[in-house]
Amino acid sequence: MIVGSCNGLICWLNYFRECEYINPLTRLLSESPCFHHPKGNLTCFTVFGFGYDHVSDRYKTVAIYCDPKAKKTVARVYTLGGEKCWRKIKSFPYLPRWSSASYTERCGKFVSGTLNWLATNPNDRGSLIVASIDIGNETCVEILLPSVVEKLQHNARPKLWVLGGCLCFSYNFNDIYFVLWQMKVHGVTDSWTKLITISYMDFGMDHCFHNYPRPFFMLEKGEILLQINHHGAFIIYNPRLKSFQSLWLESDQIIFEGTTHIESLVSSCSC
Repeated sequence: MIVGSCNGLICWLNYFRECEYINPLTRLLSESPCFHHPKGNLTCFTVFGFGYDHVSDRYKTVAIYCDPKAKKTVARVYTLGGEKCWRKIKSFPYLPRWSSASYTERCGKFVSGTLNWLATNPNDRGSLIVASIDIGNETCVEILLPSVVEKLQHNARPKLWVLGGCLCFSYNFNDIYFVLWQMKVHGVTDSWTKLITISYMDFGMDHCFHNYPRPFFMLEKGEILLQINHHGAFIIYNPRLKSFQSLWLESDQIIFEGTTHIESLVSSCSC
């Protein structure tokens, strides 16, 4: 399961709960110790995130164990090239949101030296927010979402993405529209800007139950590459012209997971 891609390195979680790191260009591979999932009830789960710490010039993976019934979390961090252990982060008072989405969509989104998850604050009536961990100093802050989040219905299916180096927030509106916002300045709530509102009918979808659009990449001129189903159908959407071009990825296999990857010569072994 893909955790994330950063500066040419890909991190994924294997069956034994070890994080594996590979640079596809150099084909060098390394792995973390096993993350031991604490004993808990069937509702407990763990989410992961992967990113680069510019302060220490190291790559880090964060794992957050969540117990929704007890409303408790435990966050740990593994440093690639550092000690072979998962260190406990001082405090993480938020509960990351669990959904039936693909595993990659549930992982932390790396933006400006931080890892970000949709979460609730158990001490604030369960309001939906962004829990953001600075992987340099390993501290956590709360980021507010656009005010529209207070009016979202139960079927809104909110998600986080990264486009153009900025954190993005999407949701389903009344099973009719796909709405996408972008935070222009990370951590500044007033910088949330609505990028697109498009009807599912415009690209041949009756509703979003089975096929929720997945933004993959923002091109230089602001066009957005979106995957619209799990069978290889993509569109390039132009927010300025409110038009799109259909693409098709020829494949005999259903696409379960995917992430944006940019090649580099960074080593997965000596970082």
